[in-house]
Amino acid sequence: MTDKAIFRVNHPTGSYEIVVSEFFGTADKTKIKKLLRIAAQHCTEAQQADLLRDLTTEHDRCVKALDKLDVLIAEQQQVISDFFGLAQYRGLDILNGTIRAIARRRDKLMWTRNLVTKARWVG
Repeated sequence: MTDKAIFRVNHPTGSYEIVVSEFFGTADKTKIKKLLRIAAQHCTEAQQADLLRDLTTEHDRCVKALDKLDVLIAEQQQVISDFFGLAQYRGLDILNGTIRAIARRRDKLMWTRNLVTKARWVG
């Protein structure tokens, strides 16, 4: 298990502490845009660079998990095919749902990373 990266935003009326992998991977896009607008006004370029690094790290973790799942699924297919003589075996739907969830998280992280890259932070 890895340590969770925290993104902090201090603004005049309070502050936010966001777990990068949880928020940016699962929140809806309007909430992400709202947080990034506040961050652009109140965070430094160093904080922006840290956020970009953390988003990239989390994206890479998703890619690594998807690659590993592809290998495991191929191995599962081969074992079942060898045992039953089937050309192809359809895996459990729960696994397909998991893969879709990780892929959605990966895509949302890259979408957010692109937003952060394009924004000009003045804080």
